[in-house]
Amino acid sequence: MNNRAIRLLLLFLFFPVGCLFAAAGDIIFSSTETLYSTRTGRSLGELSLSVEVKSLDTNPKELYLIIGNKSGDIIEGTKDGKTLWIFNRDISLNEFKRELKNNDYTLDIKNFREFAAFSENDVKFEMKNWAEILKQTKYGFSTDAALGAEITLKLHCYTATKDKKKSTLDDDAVITLAFRLPATNKPAATNQPVAISPSAGASQAQAQAQEAAGQSEEEKKKKEEEEAKRQAEAERIQRTNDLNEFITIRNKEIASLLNEIEELSKNKKSTVKTFDSLELVVNEMGKKVDYWDKGYTDILLKEEAIQDKFMKFGTDKTVALKMLTEAKQNRTGLPGWLAPLAVAAGIFMMGAMFVMQIVSRIKAKKQMLKAMQAQGIKVPTKEKKKKEKVKEIDTVDINDLYKI
Repeated sequence: MNNRAIRLLLLFLFFPVGCLFAAAGDIIFSSTETLYSTRTGRSLGELSLSVEVKSLDTNPKELYLIIGNKSGDIIEGTKDGKTLWIFNRDISLNEFKRELKNNDYTLDIKNFREFAAFSENDVKFEMKNWAEILKQTKYGFSTDAALGAEITLKLHCYTATKDKKKSTLDDDAVITLAFRLPATNKPAATNQPVAISPSAGASQAQAQAQEAAGQSEEEKKKKEEEEAKRQAEAERIQRTNDLNEFITIRNKEIASLLNEIEELSKNKKSTVKTFDSLELVVNEMGKKVDYWDKGYTDILLKEEAIQDKFMKFGTDKTVALKMLTEAKQNRTGLPGWLAPLAVAAGIFMMGAMFVMQIVSRIKAKKQMLKAMQAQGIKVPTKEKKKKEKVKEIDTVDINDLYKI
């Protein structure tokens, strides 16, 4: 038997049975969690959380979640005195504001249109519609899980920044807690050491070693999964920040273009060509925004604040194009798209008038010839006219040419 097996054997020989169960009031889990903003990924502070047994005899089993320490701020490690806000169900911003008003509570809210329930999985907590937590608070919850089973709590909380005059709810974080229920809730008749035979002790030691190895592998796998989740979340946060930065800049640019278009519209020296150039800029900007809009659909479905910025850009783009069309119309007297057609129509009409004049002259000459023939006047043919012209040239005296 190796040294590790001997140590495990001694552990089982003298381990008090009383540690294998948990009674009411026992803390079975305790942790200090860092709150990371779902918007920026930055730390919002630290929050202490503990799980206490209320009763394991009932079904469902009843426990308490203890939030915060007995002393100090509810969210530790901050300088601005943040408070914690939680909700027992999903609630819209308007409904929450009505409830705040009914309770005569003043709170500014930024960046949110709805709020998620504190518990995002099937675990239900005993609490009111919503609560602001300023000091250590205990909330009961229940579970149907079997003894010894692992319980996971996915908690969504919000933070508010306090100053002398008011509080502003401006950020949120998601926390995942995993703990295991006690293996049994029945204490043994005595807490004295239990006698175990050497052979049984060795067998139990081996079994314990195997179980420890299995748990180690399970913990490793769990850590890998948690790391993968962290990386995925970090990537999501980065993509969200990139998207927010992009559309914020585009909105500033389109707003600046609107001001420029308005100023140029008032200037009578501005030409149609100038407005055509601005229209090209607006359309190219719109193409870029459409590309990002289609490529970040997963984020836009969750981030309504960013979605609103894309909608604002679309509205400003429509206004800009309308202003450009009106400005060009004021310069040409026609809608912008009709101006080239008007120029082409003018050229066509001038050409048509010229052709009509030529056709009219030809018709008039033909009518004159017909009238002369009707009166018996001989009309010289083309051949005769040509011969007379040649004869006329031949009879010209060269000495008289200088007089011409």
